[in-house]
Amino acid sequence: MTLQFKAGTYVGDGTDNRNITGVGFTPKFVMTGDATGASDGKAMRADINPATDAESHSIGENSGFLADAIQAIQADGFQVGTSNRVNANAVTYHYMAWGGDATDIKTGSYAGNGADNRGITGVGFQPAWVVVFGTQNAHARHKMNSTGAAVDTGQYFTALANAADSIQSLDADGFTIGTSTDVNAAGQTYHFVAIKSNATNSFNSSFVGNATDNRSIAGVGFQPTGVIVKAVDANAGVYRTSTETGDNTMPFRAGAEFANGVQALEADGFQVGTDARVNVSGVTYHFLAFRAAPAAPVVDTKNTFFMVME
Repeated sequence: MTLQFKAGTYVGDGTDNRNITGVGFTPKFVMTGDATGASDGKAMRADINPATDAESHSIGENSGFLADAIQAIQADGFQVGTSNRVNANAVTYHYMAWGGDATDIKTGSYAGNGADNRGITGVGFQPAWVVVFGTQNAHARHKMNSTGAAVDTGQYFTALANAADSIQSLDADGFTIGTSTDVNAAGQTYHFVAIKSNATNSFNSSFVGNATDNRSIAGVGFQPTGVIVKAVDANAGVYRTSTETGDNTMPFRAGAEFANGVQALEADGFQVGTDARVNVSGVTYHFLAFRAAPAAPVVDTKNTFFMVME
């Protein structure tokens, strides 16, 4: 099965236990955030999280698990509570959801032990992207393959530079972690999401900023439905989905969508502006591009002709 991806939007109504449907599959991982900056930040949840209300995590802040945010993963979407991160009245939210089988996306958990160079195995493939988040107050950490699969440099979603000793490498059957308490504090539980790159709808690479406005980042091979960009320096990570309009980009940390970031999703990639979070001259940026899996071709059984020859 090809990796499944959906970008969507909804307007908050402040109602508890609200179901966001229409994803089209059962997600394994969901990220959502408000476009106005009125909330405390963005939220995410994996299907591996225990089935309780207080089991989603902040994306950009140093935080533990959150109550009343993404309360559950469901068959056709997810459920949100009353937190302003996910469901403030009259506020617009943009989300990304990933799904699929274990050949393309794997979720799991492990107990931290503080040991350096510790392999987390059993993923079943070499990931292009791994996200790790813990139950205690800690930053969510991630690593894209374009940072160097064997290079000890993990990424933040927030405004912090890449750093060592978190997700140290992306391996043939999983990933290696270091001693950072964000990923491996003794006695703490951590959840992870691992996604494999494929030619159909998942692409990872990097580019060097040049401060030029309206700059196209091409070579993706498809028109993305969603894009994630993170600089190697202390600029916050950002995302843009097909549900956003105009020159708007979402920050992963608390704050409103902004202009001059990822300005458009194009036929073979995306366009960036001059904002420091996406295009400072000389700074390296790593990105992920996803699109909704193409629909299966329709077979016209009504107008099919057969010829039998003897």
